[in-house]
Amino acid sequence: MPPDAGMGRADPFAPLTSELLPVGDGHDIHVESVGREGGIPAVYLHGGPGSGCQPDHRRLFDSERFHAVLFDQRGAGRSRPKGQREHNTLPHLIADMEKIREKFSFERWMVVGGSWGATLALAYAQAHPDRVSGLVLRATFLGTRAELDAAFLQTLPRFYPELSEDFIKLVRGGARAAAGSLVAAHSRFQCRGAFSVRPCLARHRADIVGARPFAHAARSRRAEINRRGATRHALHGSALLRQ
Repeated sequence: MPPDAGMGRADPFAPLTSELLPVGDGHDIHVESVGREGGIPAVYLHGGPGSGCQPDHRRLFDSERFHAVLFDQRGAGRSRPKGQREHNTLPHLIADMEKIREKFSFERWMVVGGSWGATLALAYAQAHPDRVSGLVLRATFLGTRAELDAAFLQTLPRFYPELSEDFIKLVRGGARAAAGSLVAAHSRFQCRGAFSVRPCLARHRADIVGARPFAHAARSRRAEINRRGATRHALHGSALLRQ
């Protein structure tokens, strides 16, 4: 039974369904749907990695127009085992999205995400372009080395020095990087060269999946994104979904 079931449909944003979905490798992911059955299919991808969906995220979707699915990615939020990094890579998450899409019998769906969620949205669209009816992206993050360095080694220590120190400790413990920095972690994971979401973040994500408090602090510059034009027509999710 959905956690908000007692509120009934008096609350238009109460979940229609809520469950733990087994996806293999010992992982069960928390999946809920909102809106109305038969509405415009959509999926929401939270940030992080390691964050999770929040009740307010349901309100991004007009409950009369959309049938939206929100899920906590492997190891995050209400998914189990919490914080699990084994069998937790970008290809795993893309496969999970396909299982969810098939479960709801959506032929195609609108993919909505911000920050890390935008990264996952772009990677999913690369892998399954025929399953995407549209992309709604905010705070778009491509996972390049330049972006990671700017966000976590420059922006984060400048505005949140205490969080930055804690974050670097997490990286030291999780990635066992010799110098304890993301640069060293990148070298270990061979995240070098031109932009390539799939191979780089598939390796890197597993080591920062538990860093929820710190992922939201970083908002790096988007010069590289603008040059590539990858998100020129991306709109803020709440603006588009309310139209």
